[in-house]
Amino acid sequence: MSYVYVVQMDIPHHLEAEFNRIYDEDHVPTILKVPGVRSCARYRLDHSTVPTMPRYLAIYEVDSAEIINSPAWQEASDLGEWEAQDPAAHDQPPAQRLPQHRLTPSEEERPS
Repeated sequence: MSYVYVVQMDIPHHLEAEFNRIYDEDHVPTILKVPGVRSCARYRLDHSTVPTMPRYLAIYEVDSAEIINSPAWQEASDLGEWEAQDPAAHDQPPAQRLPQHRLTPSEEERPS
């Protein structure tokens, strides 16, 4: 059985290019090295009727629900340029992670 970990976030428009570069070139390759992480897919919202809907979505497929709380996940999450960014240098934080994180069995492994 595998699980899907969903992260929705929004960032200021003026930081999007740097955010996407770090996420694509640094964060995702590092997180994919964590044992038990199968894949990561990223999406950007083009349109919504909900003004507060976060624009970015990352979907991680993992072997177990415990992976995202593991020391290996935490270490990989803290590596790279994330820490080098100084939120105080901007008028808004570089990323706002919202409480829409969830772990569920993947679609093909749910009981019928």
